[in-house]
Amino acid sequence: MKLGFQQPNHTFREPKTEIYRIIERIALQAEHLGFDSFYVMDHLIQIPGVNPSTDPILEGWSTIAALAASTSKIRLGTMVTCNTFRNPTLLAKIGATVDNISRGRLIMGIGAGWSKEEHMAYGYRDELLKERFGRLEESLQIMKLMWTQKRTNFSGKYYQVEDAVCNPRPTQEPHPPIVVGGDGERVTLRIAAKYADGCNVFGGADLGRLRRKLSALKGHCNELGRNYDRFWKTGLGHVIIGKDEGELREKIKRYIPTEPTTGATGVTTFEKRLQRFIIGDPETCIETIRKIFDEGLDYLVVNMPDSEDPDTLRLFGEKVLPSFS
Repeated sequence: MKLGFQQPNHTFREPKTEIYRIIERIALQAEHLGFDSFYVMDHLIQIPGVNPSTDPILEGWSTIAALAASTSKIRLGTMVTCNTFRNPTLLAKIGATVDNISRGRLIMGIGAGWSKEEHMAYGYRDELLKERFGRLEESLQIMKLMWTQKRTNFSGKYYQVEDAVCNPRPTQEPHPPIVVGGDGERVTLRIAAKYADGCNVFGGADLGRLRRKLSALKGHCNELGRNYDRFWKTGLGHVIIGKDEGELREKIKRYIPTEPTTGATGVTTFEKRLQRFIIGDPETCIETIRKIFDEGLDYLVVNMPDSEDPDTLRLFGEKVLPSFS
């Protein structure tokens, strides 16, 4: 059982010129506390459910490249890379570079992409989203070839590669672990089971949803001849932790939007959002996380809306994390 940490929020009390420095500080604190991994999102515009689209967000791969140089132990990744933003050969080269900078600490998180607003705003054609699953399937094949072969040739429906060289290759052998983000039961989880080393599902403390997704994944692994027990089953969980009831009530009111929002998993109401949060004092959080692991998850990535406050991250790291080390 492992715990990682994700930082989706880039809106801080300090000036915008300090955004990276604050993220770096959070990553270094997460490393010091003993988290296994640290992630940022790969979005070009901030997403609903985190902050308004006009709020700041740093480009993901540039951020983890910088973190690769300033950290020393914690694994790094994007939760998750939008496949349609970059050609897979370029993405393989970027990933190999970050794995080299970090001395073998990259986790390659990748997904099909979903935000039409981002694609249109940044000049990506609308058809990319209609083709996103086919493109993801080809990209996963190309990246693995780039990372393991001297020269890569590939002729697919969406991508053609001719004598591409990725030198240096990643530090990790045969390549960094590949984790597909998303939990569509018919398509996404099947792609993950066929080409990746793991998947990352949504839902947090919604145990019924988690149970259903893992059951679908197990079915795909069995059908494709993959060892389900050796497949990384990771999940993303939102945490609100407090020392007492009063602090928790105040944080829920401040950080959980009551109005419905539309994101990668559809419309999320306040009640549905509340169900997915891990909420409570340290003992309650431990109990909830144990239930999540008991469902079959083996790697939980958490985020916190108030992780800018060192005391919040320290409370989780010192009181909750040791129970799962």
